[in-house]
Amino acid sequence: MPVKLCTVEVRFLQVSEPVEIRVRDDGPYKVTGPVRLVDPEGNEIAFDRARPLVLCRCGRSRTKPFCDKAHRETGFASCVRAAAADASG
Repeated sequence: MPVKLCTVEVRFLQVSEPVEIRVRDDGPYKVTGPVRLVDPEGNEIAFDRARPLVLCRCGRSRTKPFCDKAHRETGFASCVRAAAADASG
């Protein structure tokens, strides 16, 4: 009795959450979503992927590129806001 072979094509769709970089008032950048953090030579910098990535913005962190809350001690101040869209078209 002949054996009938069946071919199955499997495709994996990569559905990923969007990456968001949030600028926090007087504080760090908070990065959520699937990202890789690399140094200038292209080497990946390890971090806990189960938690948001929090990057120094004040330049005073002792754990750069990560935030260690040094901005609180140094009085770093920056409250960035997006520019309003021009409604004139």
